Amino acid sequence: MLLYGHLIKCLGQLPFDEEEMKASGAACGGVGKYITTSDGRIVEYIVYGSDAPDAMVIVQMHGAAHTGGIICQWNADLLKQLNMKGIAPTMANSGFSDNQPDRQICNFPRDDVAPILKAEGVKKFVVDGHSLGTAHAMAIAWFFSPDHKEHVCVGMGLNCPYLPSSICLAEHYPCDAEEIPLVHNNDPRKCMSSWNMTMAAFTNLMPGIGPPMVMGDTIFVGAGKRNPNTFKMCKEDQWRTGARGYLGQGYEALSYAINTLWGFDPRDIKTKNVAVWYAKDDGGPSGPGCPPVHGEYLSKFFDNKSGTRTANKCVDIGCGHWSYAPSVGETYTMDEDTLPKTLKMMVQGGKVDLV
Repeated sequence: MLLYGHLIKCLGQLPFDEEEMKASGAACGGVGKYITTSDGRIVEYIVYGSDAPDAMVIVQMHGAAHTGGIICQWNADLLKQLNMKGIAPTMANSGFSDNQPDRQICNFPRDDVAPILKAEGVKKFVVDGHSLGTAHAMAIAWFFSPDHKEHVCVGMGLNCPYLPSSICLAEHYPCDAEEIPLVHNNDPRKCMSSWNMTMAAFTNLMPGIGPPMVMGDTIFVGAGKRNPNTFKMCKEDQWRTGARGYLGQGYEALSYAINTLWGFDPRDIKTKNVAVWYAKDDGGPSGPGCPPVHGEYLSKFFDNKSGTRTANKCVDIGCGHWSYAPSVGETYTMDEDTLPKTLKMMVQGGKVDLV
């Protein structure tokens, strides 16, 4: 095990292969692309769904130990039917994107998303995210406020969200990120022992051993009954997560700053259309996830925020963290509640009837 962790350290991040990235994006049902940030980092993203000039754009954020690939797979067919264009960036330290061990979520919209929006010619858009992706979706909505001069987020959807430590501490809520040891001034580069890398790999990365096994109860007992493809798709995308090695995911797993010190307050979000969907059994007996009290807090906050239209939802169907995964087959369908469909109806002023 220690030799495996040492190997991860020694290999570092593998070179970027543009052709492999494009082929992988196509295999997920989209078009693989990338931008280079002002500090020289490569950020991959996948474009999918409708290519019509009048298509509404939705930026969709994946969760921890995944990439934009699984988001594309879930949504590509649905977005074609909805006449929506999907953009799924892959976070730093994952997939084909470059590593960024000292990253902070508040800078993600400015440094990673803004160049993508500019490259795609996007002015107005909606955003959604799942799990860790909800923290990034909130950052995007917060940064691209109605006051932004170039790009404006007009709708935000959160699928099983969680809160930063600042709110958790004030409200006395559980916060899993608080369990990350505070060592070496929160710089994960300084605690890259072979043992730490081994534990990061075995608990967060390795397909068949990492998240699929850690979340086994959720997938096999809960989400597995609802959609047996969930485990298969998670496993496939976690191979994609390590396309350039697993060192970046070690940074993510060991970084207190990335996971809980977001650098912004979600209560400052000015987006007028908000949908918060959470599960009462998330993080409970059905498996790990985000504490439902986090979703409840955000749901109530935006419900009570003046001038904000909400379409919030809470379920307890035994699927925990995967309660809002595709319910039939490998992709979302038009006959089920989905965040893209809900956000489009909200932005267009239509009536939203959630089941």
